[in-house]
Amino acid sequence: MIKLFKNELRKFLGLRRIYIVYLVTMLFSLLSILSNNQKSALFTPISAIQLLNTTYIMAIVVSIFSYSFILETENKTIKILRMKSIQPAKILFAKFLVGIVGMLILFLTVLIGTTAIASLIYEIKGVDVTFLKMHLSKELAIPFIAKVYFFQFLCSIFVFSVSFFISIIFNNIIFTPIATTIFIMILDTLNMVKRYFSLVNYIPLNSNNVFRELVNQPDFSNLYRRTLVCLIYSALLFLLSAYVYRKKDITA
Repeated sequence: MIKLFKNELRKFLGLRRIYIVYLVTMLFSLLSILSNNQKSALFTPISAIQLLNTTYIMAIVVSIFSYSFILETENKTIKILRMKSIQPAKILFAKFLVGIVGMLILFLTVLIGTTAIASLIYEIKGVDVTFLKMHLSKELAIPFIAKVYFFQFLCSIFVFSVSFFISIIFNNIIFTPIATTIFIMILDTLNMVKRYFSLVNYIPLNSNNVFRELVNQPDFSNLYRRTLVCLIYSALLFLLSAYVYRKKDITA
């Protein structure tokens, strides 16, 4: 399984489109510096990830690299399946894990990139470092940012799982990001009307809502529960993806 993971990771890192997606995401996230009314190097990384999610750029980006990774390497994968008696589910699981690693790299790129650039800009301008209206010191703000990114990364695994499943079913680079984005929009709408919707705690929490949950729930109990729901749905989507993938004609 480790060799299979390494093989899929090499194929992932060999896709040029992946690096283009990372670059475009990073450039788009830097717009948060221009739109940041707080003028805070500490707030910029949170502003960046919120911007990517509220504009649904994150859903589109994840869908594109999910499709590219699964299907642009499909011919090589089929050759491996023909040459060796490897179960399709193992191949898919390796792809799924590598996709999560790719998302982690994406989040770290945004976090480190926006923090470094914003810190440099605001230091040159001599702007005071503040953190929202919460009046958090730098020592308290940094762990808060880490928590935001940690929970947003976990919740975004669900977005990746949705695009992973849609990619396998429809095999279309245009339809995959569109369908994924529409689905996430529907979930956001359901989360917004939670006061009228009694089952909201069982709806996957899109990363748009993570920051709000962190601010409103200091003990994080609700966020832990809803993040767990996201991960459970992600696992179920992987099982469905494996079932569909196993039904594909790989011997033709």
